Parts: sequence; structure tokens; C-alpha cells
Amino acid sequence: MTHHYEMKLAKATSSYGRLGLAATRAIGRCVLFPQALWLLLACEDYQPTKVPPEKAFFLPAPTEVGIEAGNGSLAITWTFEDTGSVKEYRIYRQDSSGSANVFRRIAATSNQFYQDESVKNGVTYSYEIAALNKFGVEGEHSAAVAATPLNLLPNAVILREPTTVQGSVSSLHLRWQPTTDADFKSYQLMRSLSIPVSLSSTLVQVFTSSATLDYTDTGLAPSTRYHYRLYVFNQSGNGTGSNIVVGTTPVNDPPVPVTLAQPMQTPTGLRLTWSQSIDSEFHSYRIYRATASPVDTTNTSSLLLVINTATVTEHNDASVKPNIEYYYRVFVFDRFGLVAGSNEVKGSFTP
Repeated sequence: MTHHYEMKLAKATSSYGRLGLAATRAIGRCVLFPQALWLLLACEDYQPTKVPPEKAFFLPAPTEVGIEAGNGSLAITWTFEDTGSVKEYRIYRQDSSGSANVFRRIAATSNQFYQDESVKNGVTYSYEIAALNKFGVEGEHSAAVAATPLNLLPNAVILREPTTVQGSVSSLHLRWQPTTDADFKSYQLMRSLSIPVSLSSTLVQVFTSSATLDYTDTGLAPSTRYHYRLYVFNQSGNGTGSNIVVGTTPVNDPPVPVTLAQPMQTPTGLRLTWSQSIDSEFHSYRIYRATASPVDTTNTSSLLLVINTATVTEHNDASVKPNIEYYYRVFVFDRFGLVAGSNEVKGSFTP
């Protein structure tokens, strides 16, 4: 009779996976009571057996997953009640620039909190959290949460007052302090003839290197006030403008006239030579010729030739006719229309 009752207790306890054979043997050595479970608990030498790896359990998904955006970071928190069964939590991430629905594991932690600082402002990131049990089996993934790190405006830089460029009446040199933004994308230099200076003003230049700290603005008009502002843009496309500075280009003086030498006869005509113009705003030489003095520069027929290169300082006039006196002058034009005329010379071609 006693043996029969022990067999029934053994069968009853075998349905509890955590008891196992050791628990059944413990029951056999105990005093018999009417209730098998109460009898089991009364045994002094009962030791539950550990769950073997093949009987590892599948953990549920973490709950109450939250996310908070910061400047260049995202903080994720979650809740999991049965912390004693967790070996670690795994963090999976997907960003909006990658393939859809592809989450990649980026980290693991024993905490119920993770600070992701490997993100970029302006990019949306989604996260899923999964718990790994002590036997290395990963549980269900949580519902995805998503956020975008704050698109903060970059810090403004200080733009210094423009300075003139020696020898130029059409240039201004600008310098500025370097940006301190880690997600720098570009500088944009804007120019205006009046205040305000904004992104709708004239775009002078875009600089994609944060190490660029100066620029010479050329092609300006002489004796003119220009207003400048430098914008710093970050990777999110947000920009911040600097202080506004004002610079004035120098007064433009007429070019220094060149000296024209007396014409020399050649086998084909008259050869003209003159001194080279060193005007920084040189535009052209214009050679005028007439058969009477003074040379009439208002008559378009008197214009013999236009030369646009300052280093070209000679011309062979092969269109002269024999035994006629020709009068010449060379005018230097700058690109703003100011002009200076050379001395007048005369020569004739004798066959």
C-alpha cells in the first residue's frame, strides 16, 4: 500500500519540470501525508534541479519602451519585470537613410537604459529591444520606437571687418573665426549693397571645409560699400548667420598712361611699340590712327585695333599707304571705363 501511494506521488510530481528525479526521490524518503505537494515541501533534503539548456524558455518582449531626443544623441528606456531571468538586453536600430524594415544590433546592456550617441542630427532612428535569457536564447522584440535627434542651429561665427587688397580697387579680404560645430557642413558667404544681409542676398562663395577661414572677394566696384554676413550650416541643413560687417573698396584712379615710341618702318608697314601698363584693373589697349593731328578719338573710323592683353606692347600696322603721314596714340582702358592716353607720334611708310 505504501509503495502504491509513493508511485502516485512520483507521477504527480513528474509533471513539474523543475522537480525532476531528485524531487521524486526526496518524496520517497519523507513521512506520508494526505496532500502530496504539502508533503514535498515538508522534506528537508529537497533541492530543485536546474533547467538544462534544452529546456530554456523564450522571454517576452520588453514593455513601456520610451525614447528621448537630444543634441546628437537618443536615450531609450524600457521595462522588464522578470529581471532575474535576463542575461542582457539587446538594442537593434534602423535609420531612415537605410533599407526599410532592416534592424541591426548595435549594442547590449544589462541596464534598462541605453544612450545612443552614434547618431546624426536630422536623421530619424527606430529601435527595438529584446531580452536574452541566461541560456543565450533571445526573446521577442519590443514594438519599435522612433525619434530624430534635435536639429539644433549651429553656433554663429565672428566675421571680421573686411580689409582692402594692396594694388586693387575691386577686392576686399575677409576673415572669420572657425566653427565649433561637430556636424559642420558648409560656410556660405553672403553680400549686399545694403542692410539687411540674409540668405536671399548675393551668394559670394560656399566653403565645404571648416578649416577655410578667409576669402578675397574680387570683381567689385571701386568706391563702393559692401555688407557681408557668413552663415554656418550643419548636416541637418540649418544655418546661423554671423555678425554683419561693412567694407569699402578704394577709389579708382585713372590708369597711368603708356609711352608710345616713334614708329619704325618695316618691309610691310609701320611698327608701333609702347610701355606696358601695370594697372591692376587693366582692360585693354586701344590704338587710334589719323592722317591729321590731333588724333580724333571720337571718330570710330580712327580706332585701328583693340588689344586685351597687357603684356602685348607692339603692333605692325600693315594697312598704311606709301608717302602718307600717320598720327598715332595708344589709350589704356581699365575695366571701369577710366582711360589714359599716350603721347602722340607720327610716321610714314616709304617704299
